[in-house]
Amino acid sequence: MVHISTVFIAAILGVASRACLAFTSAPGRRGGSQLHAKKPTPKPLFPYGKKPPVYNKQTSLWEPSAETEDEPYGPMGSLLRGGPNPALIRVLQPEQYDQAVYKYMAQTRCSRIEAMGNMDSYFNNAADWAFQKSEEARGARQVDYTELKP
Repeated sequence: MVHISTVFIAAILGVASRACLAFTSAPGRRGGSQLHAKKPTPKPLFPYGKKPPVYNKQTSLWEPSAETEDEPYGPMGSLLRGGPNPALIRVLQPEQYDQAVYKYMAQTRCSRIEAMGNMDSYFNNAADWAFQKSEEARGARQVDYTELKP
């Protein structure tokens, strides 16, 4: 039983690591082959007037601005919103999770809670999240990933 659990967690982390690396790459760089020439840029659900995080080319990391708010919820919130994958990523790879959140905040100029909700959904099922974002870019209703759904 322990062996199966270890293999299962290793498989999740392997998939999650590839997803983290794909989303946290430097601006303008895209890993792997691209099916479409241009990805639609997601739009923020709520207006956000604060300064977004910035990319530091010297450290190759996204850095939060002085106006970036604290984390609105912890790993348990990620578990409830997105399932076990985002919660495990948050606990075992917190730097990569934060980098993904900062990058999303910078790209869309959204709040931290909105970025965290989107990243929880992305790490839970990247294909469905990307499909939803492409539909939103075409005019479909925007999904609020910040709220807990019963």
